Amino acid sequence: MSVTTDSPISAVLEQLRSDIDERVEESAEAFFRDVVISAAGSAYEPAISAVSGGKRFRAVCALIGAAAATSVSHLEYADSVHLLESVGSDPRVQALTTALELYQASALVHDDLLDGADTRRGQKTPHVYFAELHSRENLWGSATNFGRDGAVLTGDLLLSAAFNALAGALPYSTTNQGLELSRRFSLMTGEVALGQWADTGISYLPLSANEDGLQILDTATLMEVVRQKSARYSIMHPAVLGAVAVGAGEDVLEILARTLEPAGVAFQLRDDALGAFSEEAEIGKPTATDIVEGKRTVLLALTLQNAPLSVAQRLIELYGQSELSPDEVEEVRGALRNFGNEAHEQLISELTTQALGVLEAAALPDSAKDLVRYLIRTVTNRSS
Repeated sequence: MSVTTDSPISAVLEQLRSDIDERVEESAEAFFRDVVISAAGSAYEPAISAVSGGKRFRAVCALIGAAAATSVSHLEYADSVHLLESVGSDPRVQALTTALELYQASALVHDDLLDGADTRRGQKTPHVYFAELHSRENLWGSATNFGRDGAVLTGDLLLSAAFNALAGALPYSTTNQGLELSRRFSLMTGEVALGQWADTGISYLPLSANEDGLQILDTATLMEVVRQKSARYSIMHPAVLGAVAVGAGEDVLEILARTLEPAGVAFQLRDDALGAFSEEAEIGKPTATDIVEGKRTVLLALTLQNAPLSVAQRLIELYGQSELSPDEVEEVRGALRNFGNEAHEQLISELTTQALGVLEAAALPDSAKDLVRYLIRTVTNRSS
């Protein structure tokens, strides 16, 4: 989330983000000390590296969801800044934001393994770290397998650390609040796992183009995978969990869910566009990976639907090839930009309008609307 400091909301979130960074690393380190055995000490460095840095998207969404819910029940907090400061010091919300970021680290470790990504935020990904460790220490067997095994288990370790951090909210919650927070958090992680599997399955579908038209990706199916794998998890679930943590009623939870689900889809579509057209230095991860690995995106589907047959056939020929030259990568980008990007941007705009429309019609205080509106604008207009 590319956050500027030209508004009071941005400024207070930047302050809270620093606190979140510190808590996440401290929580991961403490959990590692509690569970580590001497023979597994090599997992420490990649685990701690995985939780360091990042934009803290999910934590910010949880803060905004909690602040919006607090504005409904505590009208004495008249403005957005005071609302954010209030929930930022709430131990229930602190436990949740820590848990969300530890889970995000877990998901990224596994995601980078599935995608074959070598770096994340300028650091080696865990499967690369462990493979190099295998080679340095002249271990028996396959370095690739060793790296894979280490990454799977490091991701599992961080998932456990996330649930451990979430338990920190329980002493400050009613029994029902604690149960609901745990239940919804578990449902979120399960939804992401099955969404990832759905995405993996789609990635194995063949691409084809013939004289009768394209026999390929169904945009509606891809949109559903986007919704289940990442859109709800990235924006909606964290905000709703933030509201649950402070005891929000079902009416507030429903408003947040209906408002932020389309915003989350727009967020993921924006992420795909950034992955296609930005440079690595701008977004902190390799940008040709989606093209080289043949990621099935809505942008690709729209391009294949709109491109002339010759362009579509050439795109299919290049897309997903592991050894593309810089010129070939630019050729793919050109096709995506010329034949898919306009429709893709229109879809992002429609989803953003939908989210804002639900928000404006909702029975929420102005301060809550200011916060949620800020979130929608930030995640859909971001540049990194």
